[in-house]
Amino acid sequence: MTQVFGYHTPEGAVLATDSLALTFDPQTNEPQRDVVRKVLRLSSHCVLIAAGAGHGLALAQAFADHVRKSGLQESDGILDQALPFCTAHWLPIRNRLGAFFQSHEDLDRTYLLFAAMVQRPGRMEPRVLLLGCDEPGEPLTALPVGPAVAIPRHMGFEMRMARLSAEEKDLDNVEKIVEGFLVRLAAQSEDVAPPLIFLRVDKDGVQERTRHEASP
Repeated sequence: MTQVFGYHTPEGAVLATDSLALTFDPQTNEPQRDVVRKVLRLSSHCVLIAAGAGHGLALAQAFADHVRKSGLQESDGILDQALPFCTAHWLPIRNRLGAFFQSHEDLDRTYLLFAAMVQRPGRMEPRVLLLGCDEPGEPLTALPVGPAVAIPRHMGFEMRMARLSAEEKDLDNVEKIVEGFLVRLAAQSEDVAPPLIFLRVDKDGVQERTRHEASP
């Protein structure tokens, strides 16, 4: 399982994710909990979070390898290649790793959330891209994404971010709100667990913090 929160303003983006991975024993079908890093830095100003099924993390790692081998550094160039690369490689990776047990098909969803700063005339601005499949067996596509994103959906978070005042949209304040939601969720739910990773993507690049406990 994974919980990802994100929000972007004209100045940049704030992202947060936990590190819990849930797998199932191939013999007993029993769930097994593990800690997995789901964040991949693609360049100084571009980052990727994998959410959902483990196929997504394998796909994210394959794309990160592609970016590195291609020598891509410019954010628009990286994001422009994300959809064609991932759609071409997703099914082969999924088939190689194997499908979920039929009893866990509801977990067979994959999401890749990209956040980057891109150069525009006279300024830099954030660009956010969400690739995913909402239903098992669906093809990977670009999904609509607004200023706030939660994977899986979290109505409390989405409603709070929709009510942000202009004064509250400062990135420091946004980061505090996002952190509060993830910390509380990790303290309340067995499906979300530390380490908790907090990312800011702005004109200075990708900055990362790690929180190893879920206590408020």
